[in-house]
Amino acid sequence: RPRYEEIVRMYKCGSNGCQNAYGTLNHLNKHVTKEGHGAKRTRQGTFFLVSFY
Repeated sequence: RPRYEEIVRMYKCGSNGCQNAYGTLNHLNKHVTKEGHGAKRTRQGTFFLVSFY
C-alpha cells in the first residue's frame, strides 16, 4: 500500500475553486457526490495531471 505522500493524484475536482485531488476516479466521485459538486466524472475528460513524484 503506498504511503500518503507517494500517491500520484491524477484526478482533480476543480469545481468552484475546489483544489482536492485524488489518486483514483472512484475516490474523486465519492468526493463529488458527498460535497454536491455536480455529476459523477467519467474517464473521458476528467484526467488532470496534478504532479509527479
